[in-house]
Amino acid sequence: MDDDNSKSLNKAEFNKALIDYKLGFTAGECGTLFEYFDVDSSGSISYDEFIRAVRGPMNMARKKIVAQAFKSSTQTVTAGSTSTMSEASTRPTSTQT
Repeated sequence: MDDDNSKSLNKAEFNKALIDYKLGFTAGECGTLFEYFDVDSSGSISYDEFIRAVRGPMNMARKKIVAQAFKSSTQTVTAGSTSTMSEASTRPTSTQT
């Protein structure tokens, strides 16, 4: 499908994919779909452009999950919060055979 290995689909590749999958679109419909997916009008459709167009905007529930994940990933680690991580007694033991 991505004949030129550009990690995106140009108009010819996109049209060829629609034809290969026998989706039954007219040439005009293919052009309209390409323009819809090519959000930045670069002349190619990136994976992100395609996925965002197919998924649509994030609903409130998804936004809350993303915000929560971001908040968790940016929490500051302090010396006190890592004290048990550095204690040998809290680490699993290993045996040599």
